[in-house]
Amino acid sequence: SRECQQVAAEAARAATDASALARASGVAPSTTAMVAAARGVLAGHPGIAGTVGVSGGRVSVDTRASAETVFLSMVGVRSLPASGHAVAVLKGSGE
Repeated sequence: SRECQQVAAEAARAATDASALARASGVAPSTTAMVAAARGVLAGHPGIAGTVGVSGGRVSVDTRASAETVFLSMVGVRSLPASGHAVAVLKGSGE
């Protein structure tokens, strides 16, 4: 779960970083570029799946993965789900 949370936060930051120049110039940021940046981070973590949303000045990233168990597999629990969530709020250059 910690890794999922860290990846979600990293992806959300990447999305806001992708919009920094536009925001600093007073131009509306490209949602497509922001989503692509976040997805690029997710692609770098093959064991973690995720979704990215941009709405109302907020970037939201949800991640999920499955962790294989060692001892719990003896009682039939072969894996445990893990998830993470991060939100980054876009601020203008004057905020």
